[in-house]
Amino acid sequence: MTEITAITVDPVERKIAVGKVPCDTFLIARRFASRPRVTATFPNGDVLLAVPSETVVRGFTIGGSKPIAGSALVVGRRRAFGERAPARTSLQDIETMVRWISIER
Repeated sequence: MTEITAITVDPVERKIAVGKVPCDTFLIARRFASRPRVTATFPNGDVLLAVPSETVVRGFTIGGSKPIAGSALVVGRRRAFGERAPARTSLQDIETMVRWISIER
């Protein structure tokens, strides 16, 4: 199993970190326990994958996006069928774009 570099965004712990994830989109979906959706696309082709949650009250915005409830993952563009490339966006860029928020239900 090949792993790629990705950036994780965790609003509960208010933590942004670089980590390794499988490049296979099916295995990435297992990480979320549901199929993630592309929530944002960066100019360099990277995407922000997230699974909307109705129960999470902590979230974040990235670069002026709509509020995103729950954790997310920044990965690279699609490569072969069912695979993602490593993230090209730097950790520092993500840290400057993320704003932590509380979401009222």
